[in-house]
Amino acid sequence: MSPGAPAISIIDALQDPNLIGAAFPNLTSWNSWITALKAAYGLQLDEGELSLFCQCTGRENPPTAPAKELYFIVGRRGGKGRITAAIGVFLAAFQDYSKILAPGEEGLLPIIASDRDQARIVLNYCRDIFLQSPILKKLPLNDDLTWEIPLRNKVSIRVMTASKAAIRGYTLVGAVLEETAYWRVEGANPDLEIVRALRPGRLTTKGPLVVISSPYRRVGVLWEAFRRYYGQEQDGRALVWQAGSLTMNPTLDREEIEEEMRLDPEATAAEYEAQFRSDLEDYLPWEVIEGSTVAGRYEVPYMDDVKTYAAFVDMSGGRQDAAALAVAHLEGQQIILDLGRRWKAPHDPSIVVMEMASVLKSYHLSRVRGDKYAGSWPQAEFAKHGIRYEGSEMSKSDLYLEFVSLIMSGRVDLLEIKQLQNELRGLERRTRSGGKDSVDHGPRGSDDLANAVVGACVLVGSRVSRPIPRVRWL
Repeated sequence: MSPGAPAISIIDALQDPNLIGAAFPNLTSWNSWITALKAAYGLQLDEGELSLFCQCTGRENPPTAPAKELYFIVGRRGGKGRITAAIGVFLAAFQDYSKILAPGEEGLLPIIASDRDQARIVLNYCRDIFLQSPILKKLPLNDDLTWEIPLRNKVSIRVMTASKAAIRGYTLVGAVLEETAYWRVEGANPDLEIVRALRPGRLTTKGPLVVISSPYRRVGVLWEAFRRYYGQEQDGRALVWQAGSLTMNPTLDREEIEEEMRLDPEATAAEYEAQFRSDLEDYLPWEVIEGSTVAGRYEVPYMDDVKTYAAFVDMSGGRQDAAALAVAHLEGQQIILDLGRRWKAPHDPSIVVMEMASVLKSYHLSRVRGDKYAGSWPQAEFAKHGIRYEGSEMSKSDLYLEFVSLIMSGRVDLLEIKQLQNELRGLERRTRSGGKDSVDHGPRGSDDLANAVVGACVLVGSRVSRPIPRVRWL
């Protein structure tokens, strides 16, 4: 048994109405989760539980030792949040770490999600477990349990965002990762780097890595764990449990889920049947994005001998989304990105338009393209500064699809802008049966700058309009 082994099992704690069970009054509806937890901790399964285990793990033999890494791939509304909380409370409160933690050292059980608000949902479930239990409610050191639950055993349960830097340096008694399928797989904090950063913090406590999520694309930590460990007989290493919403939560409305399945089979299979989506793929390979980027080139100033400049904007109301502007030109057959700028939210749209107009004038442009669905306000705002705003005849998805052939043929020189690289890398191409593919950013992603850049490049590369007139500004 590992250091800090619990005095009772997680199943005993879950079934005891004075302990974790106080927050699970209707425990019979959680029977599938009880089987999953038994398997996760290497506890004995009865005949019925063994059948469910084989169905959800692809394995024939149940584990006989606790797994170091747990991956629960479960459909929406399958009870993931409450079970995540139960595991977190068990790891933090039911084990003795006194022989492991040095004097002055504290243990941490992080609940990590893509943002703090999502992680706090699980923390609220943890708080409810402590408050409902007549025994556990004595463990928190204070009444403020908004973002953290410090306990009397020198262990804290804390909400954290998905950042590889934020979780370094702690002694971790375990780690709970929430909805990892929707974390970023690119950029400054890719999911794989976060998991790598977690592992050293768990070396002394041997606390498990617990990943609970609905599936999404066939990329990232969750997908790689599924590929590597699902159906593999590996005692003590990793356990992958994949189950649909109704399997884990029989109280859901079956007819409603079946109706959703008829409307959108691919999406519903991911949402409720816990199947990774097969209709989504990367928009562009990273090698193409990297190979099209001119290292050390961040912006190209106006050149008098360039005959065709084009500009494209992605406008925003300023409250949530960023606004972006891109300028490009043509040199022979080569498309050169001259400028890509982004205005973060929140911002004042009128000020952003004024600044955009100043940039356009510096490139001697009197016209700019943008989304024709943005309404009339961009036209009015740009007109105040002598710039004509025209709606694009192509949709955003059509622009992205047109751009693929340009960049794949090596005709595009991109600027070295990290935000642009991240946005292009985060785009998803969705295959439609019997119709045209579509392209958009994934959940919690953004593509403001990418949209502007792609629009400008397509304008000059495909010559969808006559050359944009240049004017001399005094």
